[in-house]
Amino acid sequence: MSMYRLDTRRLSWKESWRHGGLVLLVCKTVGFNIGGTQPTAMDFGTLEPVDVDDLPLETYQHWKELLEQVEELGFDFRLIYRMPNPEGNRSYGIFCSDKKSITALQLLYCQNKDLINVAIGFTTRLESGLELTDSDQKQKWDPLPGILDRHHPGKGMDTIWAHHRARLVDVEPRLLPHNKDEILKALSESNQKWMAWAKSRGILVPIEEG
Repeated sequence: MSMYRLDTRRLSWKESWRHGGLVLLVCKTVGFNIGGTQPTAMDFGTLEPVDVDDLPLETYQHWKELLEQVEELGFDFRLIYRMPNPEGNRSYGIFCSDKKSITALQLLYCQNKDLINVAIGFTTRLESGLELTDSDQKQKWDPLPGILDRHHPGKGMDTIWAHHRARLVDVEPRLLPHNKDEILKALSESNQKWMAWAKSRGILVPIEEG
């Protein structure tokens, strides 16, 4: 899998402010890159599903609580997959779908020592080709063309779902993939799409091997 470092000089002005505030804006103005040499992103390639029984115990206990919330919202658990991480942290993704199989709920879990972060995101793809997303993360990146994203930092899963569901009135949603192979393929393609967009802007620079 190819590794990439961040070139902060190629961030937009808004992205610079979101990532590093005034300091990064000043660095961008003078053309100074503070992205460093460490990998910050990588091509996922082929994602691998993970059996629940193979999860570390503490990870499983944390996921169990999350899945109970997912079930209360009326979503069905579909699969867990291992998410490659350039920093080598323990990272997994959970893919769930609503009863109509039109909205995906993804939970991205990353553990670095004792620090655990879980990102929540709802996504509905439309027949028009547009993609509606709502997440609990602060906005850092400018949105990709065709993706209408909204951010609700600090809000709970049920609140974010209510916001997303309100956007689905009078739209024509596209059905989600059905089997595990199709889901993993769609997730990999989504990563490749974002990586291609970031590389085309020069934000991500490949790290030479050796």
